[in-house]
Amino acid sequence: MNFNNNNNNNNLNNNNNNNNVNNINNNNKKPLTNSLAGTPPAKKILVIKNLKQIPKTPDNYEDSSWSKLSSAITSINMKQATTLTQEELYKMVENLCFDKILASNLYNKISVQIEKHITLTIKHLVLTMSSDPIIFLKSINSIWKDHTNQMVNNNNS
Repeated sequence: MNFNNNNNNNNLNNNNNNNNVNNINNNNKKPLTNSLAGTPPAKKILVIKNLKQIPKTPDNYEDSSWSKLSSAITSINMKQATTLTQEELYKMVENLCFDKILASNLYNKISVQIEKHITLTIKHLVLTMSSDPIIFLKSINSIWKDHTNQMVNNNNS
């Protein structure tokens, strides 16, 4: 019996000690401090300043970029490897799109180039067209899949 009483007393004492420790921890919450100096860490202030001048693209940037982009689009449409990485192509387009006029010009040029490619593809399809409508529809479906895969998943670069 004595053994059980001692064990129960120890459990009560342990519970009381745990409650006391929890109360001490909850009451003594302090902000993080620099352990060496005992002071709170200094707040860092980020200052953003306006640019004095808006950076301009070089005068021939649109033309030089378009020739590279046009070549890449043609390569992609022909299922050939491009000479530039997708990151380089993206960066050129991004730089052109910073200027509204250049962005509009780029959109128009890309639209014209893709429209020409699609027109040539359809002309080729019509010239080689089969009299069987099922074969014709399968050909159109194959061309469409090729086109979308080349636009989205150009793995050649």
